[in-house]
Amino acid sequence: MDSPARQDGRAHPDRLVCGELLRAGDAGGTPGPRRGDRRALRCGERGVSPVSTPLAGATPAERPKSLWQNRQFLYLWVGTLFSGLTFHIYTLGLPLMIYDLSHSTLAMSSMAVMNMLPYVLFGMLAGVIVDRLDRKRVMLVAVAMQIAILLLLFTLLTTGAAHVWVLYMLGFCLTTFGYLFSNASTSIVPLLIDREQYVSANATINFWGTVISSLGPAIAGSMLVVMNYRYGILITVGGFLLLFFFTSLMKVPVAEKPKEVTERKTTIREEMKEGWQQLLLTRELFMITILILAVNFVTSFAGAVIVFYALDKLHLASSSLGLVLSASALGSLCSTFVAKPSLKWGRRGKLLVGAVLTSALGQSVLFFSSHWLVLAAGLFILGAASTFSNIHIHTIRQEVTPNHMLGRVAGTTSMLARVAAPIGLFLGGLCGEYIPVHFIFLTASMMFLSLALLSMKNKLQEIT
Repeated sequence: MDSPARQDGRAHPDRLVCGELLRAGDAGGTPGPRRGDRRALRCGERGVSPVSTPLAGATPAERPKSLWQNRQFLYLWVGTLFSGLTFHIYTLGLPLMIYDLSHSTLAMSSMAVMNMLPYVLFGMLAGVIVDRLDRKRVMLVAVAMQIAILLLLFTLLTTGAAHVWVLYMLGFCLTTFGYLFSNASTSIVPLLIDREQYVSANATINFWGTVISSLGPAIAGSMLVVMNYRYGILITVGGFLLLFFFTSLMKVPVAEKPKEVTERKTTIREEMKEGWQQLLLTRELFMITILILAVNFVTSFAGAVIVFYALDKLHLASSSLGLVLSASALGSLCSTFVAKPSLKWGRRGKLLVGAVLTSALGQSVLFFSSHWLVLAAGLFILGAASTFSNIHIHTIRQEVTPNHMLGRVAGTTSMLARVAAPIGLFLGGLCGEYIPVHFIFLTASMMFLSLALLSMKNKLQEIT
């Protein structure tokens, strides 16, 4: 597999040929290659940008060899650590706010929909913004807007002027700017570290993300016991102020763009189209995107009935349910320690196929579970496989995608993934009404097995 760019910034010889083919295709007024152009497709299959000859990212003369000596990465990591931990106070308090204002289950479930909509509606647009503008500035503006929204929410709750529709609007805006920051921070990581540190960085981010997801709700719940959720919002504001501070300290190299890209004026619609072309015509990106969609669907399909199965079939007490479900988080944590050593086991494509097969095993364990320990073991396996594949998928995307297009590619992928999850949840819950619940796990296992076979047939295992 040809690399999208060399570390010294020189273009790959093959890329020049592909670039000529692609520019010739642009002469008719249509940006990028046509789907039916075999030559263009071959260029895409080698990981070539359908628009230009990019650098994978800026390469400063000197970077610390150790990830933990890289001050710029540490600023980003520490800032997101504080904001992620304190944000759980808001997410836990939000249902309480809606309940106090409406006492309606529909209102509470509608809020969950409002929090999902920005990913679907603005995924691609957020990517264009991140790729067009200075990413550090985008991150600072996004955090500042989140702080302003939280302070406005606190003021409305304190004065008694809050209404459910106001919470919908503010929650929607908060999620939108949160996603904008997330997209920019994901795109900025390859500019801060060396290529060989991508796996370690993604493993570190996933590890601490899992820790925060596991401990955050418990810490938030403890704090809301001793204080009103209104004042909990101020603690969340404090976390975002720290994020703003650490982000402002970062020195981010500017991603170099090819001359023809900087000189060419394009519309937002054209840049969205370029993102789609990059995703569809780059073999590695296309294959891992299909993999993400399928895995998200199957995981959500089975995940829709796990809690019901534990309570109704295994007769677990509510107090024990949290302990069993935490097995998935424990599996996620363990997988972060083997992500980098696993590169010695073979190509990353083979590792991804192995992760899908491991997920099939995990669903089979759930199918045969008749005791909570067996259920926990299955969830452990599934958590480990999911995080392991996420780390390598993020790394492949960062390596293959030209950095000046990473925002659009990540935004488009995220949008598609968010659409697959609710469909899987709905169908899983619907099937649970007509068939024994444990057969849903068996169905999910067969889906994962079929996905692994299809992936091997399409040579996913050849991705290095």
